[in-house]
Amino acid sequence: MEKVVEALHGLGFEKLGAIQVGPPLGRAWAELVYGARELGTFADLDGHEGAARVTLFTPFEGGEGVLTSDFSRTGRNDADVLIGGLPAHEVAGLWAAHRRRVAQLAEGPLKVVPWGDVTLAGRVAAERSFYAGAGKKLLRSRGFFPALMLVTAVLFTVLATLQFVRLHQG
Repeated sequence: MEKVVEALHGLGFEKLGAIQVGPPLGRAWAELVYGARELGTFADLDGHEGAARVTLFTPFEGGEGVLTSDFSRTGRNDADVLIGGLPAHEVAGLWAAHRRRVAQLAEGPLKVVPWGDVTLAGRVAAERSFYAGAGKKLLRSRGFFPALMLVTAVLFTVLATLQFVRLHQG
C-alpha cells in the first residue's frame, strides 16, 4: 500500500479521507480517497481480497465519467462513460492509460465540463452525479437479469398455485 500511496503523491494526489462507495441499492464498501485538483481526478483505494486496489475516477459535471482500475473489470466504451481494468499495472501505467481515456472522452462528441470539486464531499457528489447520469446504464444492465429471474419465479409460482387449486377443486 505504501508504494501505491507514494506513486499517487508523485502524481499530485493528496489524501482526502475515507468513504463508503457502491452503486445505489448495491453493497457498499470502504475506500480511501485521494484527489488531484490539477488533474480533476480521484483515486480510490480499497483492500478487497487482501490486496491494495486502485481505481482512478475522473468525473464530469453532466454525469459522464472515466474509470480505470488496476484489476480486471468489465469494460465499457460509450460516448459518456469509459471504464476499463488493467490488472497488475503500477500507478504510473494506470495513470497513463487513464489520461488517454479522459482525453478521448473530452475530445468526443459530447461537450463535457470537468468536475470542479476535488474534495471528499465532491467525491461523494461526483458518484451521485455519475449514477444519475452515465452510470445509470450500468445499474440497468446489472439489474436486468436478476429482475427477469424474479419475474419468472413469480410467474411459475402463480401458475403452480393455480394448478394446485384446480386439482383440489376437481
